[in-house]
Amino acid sequence: MASKTAKQSITQLFSGKSVVLVGASANPRSFGFQVARSLIKDFNGPVYYVNPTEAQVFGSPTYSKITEVPNGEHLWIIAMPTKEFAKTLLLIGKRQPLAILFLVELSPSIFDELNKVISKLPCPVIGPRSAGFFDTTTNLDMLPFPVEVLPRPPKGATGVITDNRDVAYGLLEQLTKYRCGVSRFVDLGETLGTNETELLSFFTQDKATQVILFGAGQISNLKKFQAAIQRAHKVRKPIIVSLFPEEITTQLGLHRRTGENIEPLTKALAEQHHLMVTPSWGRAVDLALICQTQPLPQGPGVAAISNFGAYCVYAASAIHASDLQLATFSKDTSQNLKAHLPPYCRCDNPICLYTNADEVRLDTALRLILPDPNVHSVILSLLPDSPNIDPDYLYVMLRQRLKTLDTPKTIVAVIPATERDNLLIQSFERLNIPVYSNSHRAVTTLQNAYHLTQLLKPKT
Repeated sequence: MASKTAKQSITQLFSGKSVVLVGASANPRSFGFQVARSLIKDFNGPVYYVNPTEAQVFGSPTYSKITEVPNGEHLWIIAMPTKEFAKTLLLIGKRQPLAILFLVELSPSIFDELNKVISKLPCPVIGPRSAGFFDTTTNLDMLPFPVEVLPRPPKGATGVITDNRDVAYGLLEQLTKYRCGVSRFVDLGETLGTNETELLSFFTQDKATQVILFGAGQISNLKKFQAAIQRAHKVRKPIIVSLFPEEITTQLGLHRRTGENIEPLTKALAEQHHLMVTPSWGRAVDLALICQTQPLPQGPGVAAISNFGAYCVYAASAIHASDLQLATFSKDTSQNLKAHLPPYCRCDNPICLYTNADEVRLDTALRLILPDPNVHSVILSLLPDSPNIDPDYLYVMLRQRLKTLDTPKTIVAVIPATERDNLLIQSFERLNIPVYSNSHRAVTTLQNAYHLTQLLKPKT
Protein backbone atom coordinates (compact mmCIF):
# COMPACT_ATOMS: atom_id res chain seq x y z
CA MET A 1 0.00 0.00 0.00
CA ALA A 2 1.35 3.42 -0.90
CA SER A 3 2.36 5.86 1.82
CA LYS A 4 -0.20 8.48 2.80
CA THR A 5 -0.16 11.97 4.26
CA ALA A 6 -0.88 12.36 7.97
CA LYS A 7 -4.35 13.74 7.24
CA GLN A 8 -5.27 10.88 4.91
CA SER A 9 -3.87 8.32 7.32
CA ILE A 10 -5.70 9.60 10.38
CA THR A 11 -8.90 9.94 8.38
CA GLN A 12 -8.86 6.14 8.17
CA LEU A 13 -9.20 6.03 11.96
CA PHE A 14 -12.66 7.58 11.72
CA SER A 15 -13.94 5.79 8.62
CA GLY A 16 -14.17 2.16 9.73
CA LYS A 17 -17.38 0.24 9.14
CA SER A 18 -16.22 -3.04 10.71
CA VAL A 19 -14.11 -3.92 13.74
CA VAL A 20 -11.87 -6.81 14.76
CA LEU A 21 -11.44 -7.19 18.51
CA VAL A 22 -8.36 -9.22 19.42
CA GLY A 23 -8.71 -10.43 22.99
CA ALA A 24 -12.49 -10.44 23.19
CA SER A 25 -13.75 -12.43 26.14
CA ALA A 26 -16.94 -13.70 27.75
CA ASN A 27 -15.37 -13.39 31.22
CA PRO A 28 -17.01 -10.37 32.95
CA ARG A 29 -13.81 -9.71 34.90
CA SER A 30 -11.67 -9.30 31.78
CA PHE A 31 -10.83 -6.12 29.92
CA GLY A 32 -11.78 -7.83 26.65
CA PHE A 33 -15.30 -8.34 27.99
CA GLN A 34 -15.72 -4.63 28.77
CA VAL A 35 -14.54 -3.62 25.30
CA ALA A 36 -16.78 -6.17 23.61
CA ARG A 37 -19.78 -5.02 25.62
CA SER A 38 -19.16 -1.41 24.62
CA LEU A 39 -18.89 -2.37 20.94
CA ILE A 40 -22.12 -4.37 21.03
CA LYS A 41 -24.02 -1.45 22.53
CA ASP A 42 -22.61 1.45 20.51
CA PHE A 43 -21.30 0.11 17.19
CA ASN A 44 -23.68 -0.73 14.34
CA GLY A 45 -21.23 -2.46 11.99
CA PRO A 46 -20.00 -6.08 12.08
CA VAL A 47 -17.61 -7.04 14.90
CA TYR A 48 -15.22 -10.00 14.58
CA TYR A 49 -13.96 -11.51 17.84
CA VAL A 50 -10.56 -13.19 18.13
CA ASN A 51 -9.94 -15.50 21.08
CA PRO A 52 -7.94 -18.75 20.92
CA THR A 53 -9.63 -20.36 23.94
CA GLU A 54 -13.28 -19.21 23.97
CA ALA A 55 -15.78 -20.35 21.35
CA GLN A 56 -18.28 -17.51 21.76
CA VAL A 57 -18.47 -13.94 22.99
CA PHE A 58 -21.91 -12.46 23.58
CA GLY A 59 -23.42 -15.22 21.49
CA SER A 60 -21.18 -14.62 18.47
CA PRO A 61 -18.58 -17.20 17.35
CA THR A 62 -14.92 -16.29 17.76
CA TYR A 63 -11.90 -16.83 15.54
CA SER A 64 -8.98 -18.61 17.11
CA LYS A 65 -6.41 -16.95 14.82
CA ILE A 66 -5.97 -13.55 13.23
CA THR A 67 -5.53 -15.18 9.85
CA GLU A 68 -9.06 -16.65 10.05
CA VAL A 69 -10.80 -13.25 10.19
CA PRO A 70 -12.65 -12.45 6.93
CA ASN A 71 -10.89 -10.01 4.63
CA GLY A 72 -11.89 -6.38 4.70
CA GLU A 73 -10.73 -2.91 5.70
CA HIS A 74 -11.31 -3.32 9.42
CA LEU A 75 -10.41 -1.30 12.47
CA TRP A 76 -8.31 -3.62 14.62
CA ILE A 77 -8.56 -3.27 18.40
CA ILE A 78 -6.04 -5.11 20.57
CA ALA A 79 -7.36 -5.66 24.08
CA MET A 80 -5.06 -8.41 25.35
CA PRO A 81 -1.31 -8.46 26.06
CA THR A 82 0.87 -11.06 24.38
CA LYS A 83 4.56 -11.97 24.48
CA GLU A 84 4.66 -12.12 20.68
CA PHE A 85 3.24 -8.68 20.12
CA ALA A 86 5.52 -7.75 17.23
CA LYS A 87 4.57 -10.95 15.46
CA THR A 88 0.88 -10.18 16.03
CA LEU A 89 1.34 -6.73 14.52
CA LEU A 90 3.04 -8.13 11.46
CA LEU A 91 0.12 -10.53 10.92
CA ILE A 92 -2.39 -7.70 11.24
CA GLY A 93 -0.33 -5.52 8.91
CA LYS A 94 -0.63 -8.14 6.17
CA ARG A 95 -4.44 -7.91 6.41
CA GLN A 96 -4.43 -4.28 5.14
CA PRO A 97 -5.94 -2.79 8.32
CA LEU A 98 -7.72 0.55 8.22
CA ALA A 99 -6.26 1.44 11.61
CA ILE A 100 -4.91 -0.28 14.73
CA LEU A 101 -5.84 0.67 18.29
CA PHE A 102 -3.90 -0.64 21.32
CA LEU A 103 -5.94 -0.51 24.50
CA VAL A 104 -3.51 -2.61 26.55
CA GLU A 105 -0.41 -1.58 28.44
CA LEU A 106 2.83 -3.18 27.25
CA SER A 107 6.27 -3.53 28.74
CA PRO A 108 8.65 -0.74 27.62
CA SER A 109 11.27 -3.44 27.02
CA ILE A 110 9.59 -4.36 23.73
CA PHE A 111 9.00 -0.79 22.50
CA ASP A 112 12.12 -0.70 20.32
CA GLU A 113 11.02 -3.85 18.53
CA LEU A 114 7.47 -2.52 18.16
CA ASN A 115 8.69 0.79 16.78
CA LYS A 116 10.43 -1.00 13.93
CA VAL A 117 7.25 -2.88 13.05
CA ILE A 118 4.91 0.11 13.45
CA SER A 119 7.09 2.32 11.23
CA LYS A 120 6.41 -0.04 8.34
CA LEU A 121 2.63 -0.20 8.79
CA PRO A 122 0.62 1.81 6.18
CA CYS A 123 -2.12 2.83 8.63
CA PRO A 124 -2.57 4.94 11.76
CA VAL A 125 -1.59 3.18 14.98
CA ILE A 126 -2.94 4.49 18.29
CA GLY A 127 -1.38 3.40 21.58
CA PRO A 128 -0.40 1.30 23.41
CA ARG A 129 -2.24 2.10 26.65
CA SER A 130 -4.76 4.23 24.82
CA ALA A 131 -8.15 5.10 26.28
CA GLY A 132 -9.54 4.77 22.76
CA PHE A 133 -11.37 7.33 20.63
CA PHE A 134 -14.81 8.33 19.47
CA ASP A 135 -16.21 10.38 16.61
CA THR A 136 -19.58 12.10 17.00
CA THR A 137 -19.70 12.97 13.28
CA THR A 138 -20.05 9.28 12.38
CA ASN A 139 -21.10 7.81 15.77
CA LEU A 140 -17.98 5.64 15.70
CA ASP A 141 -17.26 4.93 19.37
CA MET A 142 -14.10 3.03 20.27
CA LEU A 143 -13.91 3.87 23.97
CA PRO A 144 -13.49 0.69 26.02
CA PHE A 145 -16.48 1.23 28.33
CA PRO A 146 -20.21 1.66 27.64
CA VAL A 147 -21.97 4.95 28.35
CA GLU A 148 -23.32 3.64 31.67
CA VAL A 149 -19.75 3.42 32.94
CA LEU A 150 -18.13 6.25 30.96
CA PRO A 151 -20.61 8.95 29.83
CA ARG A 152 -20.03 10.63 26.46
CA PRO A 153 -20.25 14.37 25.80
CA PRO A 154 -22.73 15.63 23.18
CA LYS A 155 -21.95 16.25 19.53
CA GLY A 156 -20.15 19.51 18.91
CA ALA A 157 -17.08 21.17 17.41
CA THR A 158 -14.25 20.55 19.91
CA GLY A 159 -11.46 18.20 18.87
CA VAL A 160 -9.65 16.61 21.81
CA ILE A 161 -6.09 15.22 21.96
CA THR A 162 -4.75 13.41 25.03
CA ASP A 163 -1.91 10.96 25.61
CA ASN A 164 -2.72 9.59 29.05
CA ARG A 165 -5.62 7.32 29.90
CA ASP A 166 -6.31 8.95 33.27
CA VAL A 167 -6.34 12.44 31.78
CA ALA A 168 -8.61 11.22 28.98
CA TYR A 169 -11.21 9.77 31.34
CA GLY A 170 -11.14 12.85 33.57
CA LEU A 171 -11.51 15.17 30.61
CA LEU A 172 -14.41 13.12 29.26
CA GLU A 173 -16.14 13.59 32.60
CA GLN A 174 -15.62 17.37 32.44
CA LEU A 175 -16.84 17.60 28.85
CA THR A 176 -19.96 15.62 29.69
CA LYS A 177 -20.66 17.50 32.92
CA TYR A 178 -20.50 20.92 31.25
CA ARG A 179 -22.15 19.72 28.02
CA CYS A 180 -19.28 20.80 25.82
CA GLY A 181 -19.84 19.29 22.38
CA VAL A 182 -17.08 17.17 20.85
CA SER A 183 -16.34 16.46 17.20
CA ARG A 184 -13.64 13.79 17.70
CA PHE A 185 -11.82 12.60 20.82
CA VAL A 186 -8.54 10.67 20.60
CA ASP A 187 -6.28 9.38 23.36
CA LEU A 188 -2.88 8.53 21.85
CA GLY A 189 -1.58 6.56 24.82
CA GLU A 190 2.17 5.94 24.63
CA THR A 191 2.29 7.28 21.06
CA LEU A 192 4.43 4.65 19.37
CA GLY A 193 2.57 5.22 16.10
CA THR A 194 0.42 8.26 15.29
CA ASN A 195 1.63 11.22 17.33
CA GLU A 196 0.16 14.44 18.67
CA THR A 197 1.51 16.62 15.83
CA GLU A 198 -0.14 14.48 13.15
CA LEU A 199 -3.44 14.59 15.01
CA LEU A 200 -3.15 18.35 15.55
CA SER A 201 -2.59 18.78 11.79
CA PHE A 202 -5.66 16.65 11.10
CA PHE A 203 -7.85 18.75 13.42
CA THR A 204 -6.56 21.91 11.77
CA GLN A 205 -8.03 20.71 8.45
CA ASP A 206 -11.08 19.00 9.93
CA LYS A 207 -14.25 20.92 9.01
CA ALA A 208 -16.14 19.45 11.98
CA THR A 209 -13.63 20.90 14.47
CA GLN A 210 -13.60 24.59 15.43
CA VAL A 211 -11.49 24.49 18.59
CA ILE A 212 -8.79 22.08 19.82
CA LEU A 213 -8.30 20.90 23.42
CA PHE A 214 -4.71 19.73 23.70
CA GLY A 215 -4.19 17.40 26.66
CA ALA A 216 -0.98 15.71 25.54
CA GLY A 217 1.72 16.08 28.18
CA GLN A 218 4.70 15.93 25.84
CA ILE A 219 5.55 16.30 22.19
CA SER A 220 7.56 14.03 19.94
CA ASN A 221 9.11 16.52 17.52
CA LEU A 222 9.34 20.17 18.55
CA LYS A 223 9.84 21.69 15.08
CA LYS A 224 6.96 19.77 13.49
CA PHE A 225 4.74 20.61 16.45
CA GLN A 226 5.54 24.32 16.08
CA ALA A 227 4.69 24.17 12.38
CA ALA A 228 1.36 22.49 13.18
CA ILE A 229 0.52 25.27 15.65
CA GLN A 230 1.23 27.91 13.03
CA ARG A 231 -1.09 26.17 10.55
CA ALA A 232 -3.85 26.13 13.17
CA HIS A 233 -3.41 29.85 13.80
CA LYS A 234 -3.63 30.62 10.09
CA VAL A 235 -7.13 29.15 9.98
CA ARG A 236 -7.96 30.76 13.37
CA LYS A 237 -8.53 27.54 15.27
CA PRO A 238 -7.85 28.10 18.96
CA ILE A 239 -5.62 25.58 20.75
CA ILE A 240 -6.39 25.31 24.47
CA VAL A 241 -4.10 23.56 26.94
CA SER A 242 -4.24 23.06 30.69
CA LEU A 243 -0.89 22.59 32.37
CA PHE A 244 -0.61 20.55 35.54
CA PRO A 245 1.73 21.62 38.36
CA GLU A 246 5.03 19.74 38.25
CA GLU A 247 4.31 17.83 41.45
CA ILE A 248 1.04 16.52 39.99
CA THR A 249 2.65 15.36 36.77
CA THR A 250 5.31 13.55 38.79
CA GLN A 251 2.83 11.88 41.15
CA LEU A 252 0.47 10.73 38.42
CA GLY A 253 3.07 9.97 35.76
CA LEU A 254 1.32 12.22 33.26
CA HIS A 255 4.53 12.89 31.34
CA ARG A 256 5.80 9.34 31.31
CA ARG A 257 7.31 8.55 27.92
CA THR A 258 9.91 6.41 26.27
CA GLY A 259 12.08 7.04 23.23
CA GLU A 260 14.29 9.87 22.05
CA ASN A 261 13.77 13.55 21.27
CA ILE A 262 10.91 13.92 23.74
CA GLU A 263 10.22 17.50 24.81
CA PRO A 264 7.80 18.46 27.60
CA LEU A 265 5.02 20.87 26.67
CA THR A 266 5.99 23.77 28.93
CA LYS A 267 4.20 26.97 29.76
CA ALA A 268 6.95 28.93 28.02
CA LEU A 269 6.35 26.99 24.82
CA ALA A 270 2.61 27.57 25.08
CA GLU A 271 3.05 31.31 25.55
CA GLN A 272 5.65 31.56 22.79
CA HIS A 273 3.26 30.00 20.25
CA HIS A 274 0.09 31.73 21.43
CA LEU A 275 -1.61 28.69 22.89
CA MET A 276 -4.37 29.49 25.37
CA VAL A 277 -3.28 28.22 28.78
CA THR A 278 -5.88 27.58 31.51
CA PRO A 279 -5.22 26.58 35.13
CA SER A 280 -7.59 23.60 35.08
CA TRP A 281 -9.43 21.32 32.67
CA GLY A 282 -12.74 22.70 33.92
CA ARG A 283 -11.71 26.16 32.72
CA ALA A 284 -10.40 24.69 29.46
CA VAL A 285 -13.74 22.98 28.81
CA ASP A 286 -15.65 26.20 29.60
CA LEU A 287 -13.49 28.09 27.11
CA ALA A 288 -13.89 25.42 24.44
CA LEU A 289 -17.67 25.58 24.85
CA ILE A 290 -17.85 29.34 24.39
CA CYS A 291 -15.48 29.15 21.40
CA GLN A 292 -17.81 26.83 19.52
CA THR A 293 -21.09 28.51 20.45
CA GLN A 294 -20.42 32.26 20.70
CA PRO A 295 -18.39 34.97 18.95
CA LEU A 296 -15.32 35.83 21.00
CA PRO A 297 -15.58 39.17 22.86
CA GLN A 298 -13.88 41.97 20.96
CA GLY A 299 -13.32 44.11 24.04
CA PRO A 300 -13.37 44.08 27.86
CA GLY A 301 -16.75 45.77 28.39
CA VAL A 302 -19.36 43.54 30.07
CA ALA A 303 -23.02 44.32 30.68
CA ALA A 304 -24.84 42.36 33.38
CA ILE A 305 -28.61 41.93 33.49
CA SER A 306 -30.48 40.16 36.30
CA ASN A 307 -33.90 39.79 37.85
CA PHE A 308 -32.45 39.47 41.37
CA GLY A 309 -30.45 42.17 43.16
CA ALA A 310 -27.96 39.81 44.80
CA TYR A 311 -27.01 38.38 41.41
CA CYS A 312 -26.14 41.92 40.24
CA VAL A 313 -23.74 42.21 43.18
CA TYR A 314 -22.17 38.82 42.40
CA ALA A 315 -21.67 39.73 38.74
CA ALA A 316 -20.21 43.17 39.48
CA SER A 317 -17.87 41.71 42.10
CA ALA A 318 -16.59 39.02 39.74
CA ILE A 319 -16.06 41.52 36.91
CA HIS A 320 -14.15 43.94 39.16
CA ALA A 321 -11.86 41.07 40.24
CA SER A 322 -11.05 40.19 36.61
CA ASP A 323 -9.28 41.85 33.70
CA LEU A 324 -12.67 42.84 32.32
CA GLN A 325 -14.74 45.87 33.24
CA LEU A 326 -18.35 46.86 33.70
CA ALA A 327 -19.26 48.59 30.46
CA THR A 328 -20.14 52.27 30.74
CA PHE A 329 -23.37 52.75 28.81
CA SER A 330 -23.57 55.54 26.27
CA LYS A 331 -25.89 58.47 26.98
CA ASP A 332 -28.44 57.18 24.45
CA THR A 333 -28.43 53.70 25.99
CA SER A 334 -28.97 55.07 29.52
CA GLN A 335 -31.83 57.33 28.39
CA ASN A 336 -33.54 54.54 26.47
CA LEU A 337 -33.29 52.15 29.43
CA LYS A 338 -34.92 54.71 31.73
CA ALA A 339 -37.63 55.42 29.14
CA HIS A 340 -38.57 51.80 28.44
CA LEU A 341 -38.08 50.03 31.78
CA PRO A 342 -40.29 50.47 34.89
CA PRO A 343 -39.10 53.32 37.15
CA TYR A 344 -38.16 50.97 40.00
CA CYS A 345 -35.65 49.05 37.82
CA ARG A 346 -31.95 49.78 38.10
CA CYS A 347 -30.90 51.12 34.69
CA ASP A 348 -27.17 51.44 35.28
CA ASN A 349 -24.74 48.57 34.80
CA PRO A 350 -25.44 46.02 36.23
CA ILE A 351 -29.12 46.25 35.31
CA CYS A 352 -31.65 44.89 37.83
CA LEU A 353 -35.09 44.08 36.35
CA TYR A 354 -36.46 42.72 39.67
CA THR A 355 -38.20 39.42 40.25
CA ASN A 356 -41.47 40.46 38.60
CA ALA A 357 -39.67 40.80 35.25
CA ASP A 358 -41.04 38.73 32.39
CA GLU A 359 -39.38 37.67 29.14
CA VAL A 360 -40.56 40.89 27.43
CA ARG A 361 -38.74 43.08 29.96
CA LEU A 362 -35.61 40.98 29.60
CA ASP A 363 -35.78 41.22 25.81
CA THR A 364 -36.28 45.00 26.06
CA ALA A 365 -33.11 45.40 28.12
CA LEU A 366 -31.15 43.29 25.66
CA ARG A 367 -32.52 45.20 22.68
CA LEU A 368 -31.37 48.49 24.18
CA ILE A 369 -27.85 47.53 25.34
CA LEU A 370 -26.66 45.22 22.56
CA PRO A 371 -26.11 48.03 20.00
CA ASP A 372 -24.01 49.98 22.51
CA PRO A 373 -20.39 50.03 21.22
CA ASN A 374 -19.08 49.93 24.81
CA VAL A 375 -20.77 46.56 25.40
CA HIS A 376 -18.71 43.62 24.13
CA SER A 377 -20.34 40.80 26.11
CA VAL A 378 -23.45 40.25 28.21
CA ILE A 379 -24.13 38.16 31.30
CA LEU A 380 -27.76 37.22 31.96
CA SER A 381 -28.14 36.14 35.61
CA LEU A 382 -31.58 34.71 36.32
CA LEU A 383 -33.31 32.99 39.19
CA PRO A 384 -33.67 29.27 38.39
CA ASP A 385 -37.44 29.49 38.97
CA SER A 386 -38.14 33.00 37.70
CA PRO A 387 -41.88 33.33 38.43
CA ASN A 388 -42.88 35.45 35.42
CA ILE A 389 -40.52 34.21 32.73
CA ASP A 390 -41.89 31.52 30.44
CA PRO A 391 -38.92 29.49 29.10
CA ASP A 392 -40.61 28.80 25.77
CA TYR A 393 -41.50 32.44 25.12
CA LEU A 394 -38.01 33.46 26.25
CA TYR A 395 -36.52 31.08 23.71
CA VAL A 396 -38.64 32.51 20.87
CA MET A 397 -37.87 36.12 21.80
CA LEU A 398 -34.14 35.60 22.20
CA ARG A 399 -33.96 33.66 18.95
CA GLN A 400 -35.53 36.59 17.12
CA ARG A 401 -33.37 39.09 18.98
CA LEU A 402 -30.13 37.31 18.06
CA LYS A 403 -31.13 37.27 14.39
CA THR A 404 -31.39 41.07 14.35
CA LEU A 405 -27.88 41.76 15.70
CA ASP A 406 -25.72 43.79 13.33
CA THR A 407 -22.59 43.25 15.43
CA PRO A 408 -22.25 39.84 17.12
CA LYS A 409 -21.84 40.08 20.89
CA THR A 410 -20.84 37.36 23.33
CA ILE A 411 -23.77 36.28 25.51
CA VAL A 412 -23.62 33.90 28.47
CA ALA A 413 -26.11 33.01 31.18
CA VAL A 414 -25.80 32.35 34.91
CA ILE A 415 -28.50 30.15 36.42
CA PRO A 416 -27.54 28.60 39.77
CA ALA A 417 -29.78 25.57 39.38
CA THR A 418 -28.78 22.24 40.86
CA GLU A 419 -30.46 20.22 38.09
CA ARG A 420 -29.45 20.58 34.44
CA ASP A 421 -33.00 19.79 33.31
CA ASN A 422 -34.09 23.26 34.45
CA LEU A 423 -36.28 24.66 31.66
CA LEU A 424 -34.52 28.03 31.59
CA ILE A 425 -31.16 26.31 31.17
CA GLN A 426 -32.56 24.25 28.32
CA SER A 427 -33.91 27.39 26.61
CA PHE A 428 -30.47 29.03 26.64
CA GLU A 429 -28.67 25.87 25.54
CA ARG A 430 -31.05 25.51 22.58
CA LEU A 431 -29.82 28.95 21.50
CA ASN A 432 -26.16 27.92 21.96
CA ILE A 433 -25.80 30.30 24.91
CA PRO A 434 -23.48 28.72 27.52
CA VAL A 435 -24.97 28.45 31.00
CA TYR A 436 -22.83 28.64 34.15
CA SER A 437 -23.66 27.89 37.76
CA ASN A 438 -22.19 31.10 39.19
CA SER A 439 -20.95 34.54 38.16
CA HIS A 440 -17.30 33.83 38.93
CA ARG A 441 -17.21 30.93 36.48
CA ALA A 442 -18.99 32.96 33.79
CA VAL A 443 -16.68 35.95 34.19
CA THR A 444 -13.56 33.78 34.23
CA THR A 445 -14.67 32.19 30.96
CA LEU A 446 -15.36 35.59 29.38
CA GLN A 447 -11.96 36.79 30.55
CA ASN A 448 -10.22 33.76 29.01
CA ALA A 449 -12.21 34.24 25.81
CA TYR A 450 -11.12 37.89 25.64
CA HIS A 451 -7.48 36.86 26.17
CA LEU A 452 -7.91 34.33 23.37
CA THR A 453 -9.19 37.12 21.12
CA GLN A 454 -5.94 38.96 21.77
CA LEU A 455 -3.85 35.87 21.03
CA LEU A 456 -5.62 35.21 17.73
CA LYS A 457 -5.21 38.73 16.40
CA PRO A 458 -3.00 38.79 13.30
CA LYS A 459 0.55 39.92 14.00
CA THR A 460 1.37 43.39 12.71
